[in-house]
Amino acid sequence: MDPTAWNCWGNLVGNLMSVHREEEAIQAMRAMQRADAASKTTHPLSSAYANGYMEIQDWTRYFEVLQDDARTVAGGSAAAITINPSLAEAEARRHDWREASRYMSLSNPQEPFVTPTGWLVDALKAMDAGDHGRMIALLEPFDNMWVEDGDFAFTYIDSPCCLATPMA
Repeated sequence: MDPTAWNCWGNLVGNLMSVHREEEAIQAMRAMQRADAASKTTHPLSSAYANGYMEIQDWTRYFEVLQDDARTVAGGSAAAITINPSLAEAEARRHDWREASRYMSLSNPQEPFVTPTGWLVDALKAMDAGDHGRMIALLEPFDNMWVEDGDFAFTYIDSPCCLATPMA
């Protein structure tokens, strides 16, 4: 692989994550970081690192990458609206409920993953409050969607882990 094929690196990390080869995904991200540091010609957009930050659960960097992507790629327009659910999830994982709610409110309800992302955000808030019953009630339809929708399963590869948490 061309060591400066940044989109390929980012996709490789995401694809390894989607087939539950997490360790290899992290190794690929580290290799991309080394290639970036060694490159004297080109460097990736920060969005190339999004999958890796999600894999290692660095929600602050993931959030920053998403914001940068919305500004750089979309000029803050249509893609920013599409990216709002992801920003909301990142904020929820950082326990910033006010910002998570704000980004959900900015989301287009017609986008396919807005409703289930809202379930996830609310479930994470319920977990933070120790309300496991509410968390399960919110994550059961989330998990059902994961089982039924391949695109959703690819996007939310850790859905079974989310539901298992309050059941443990």
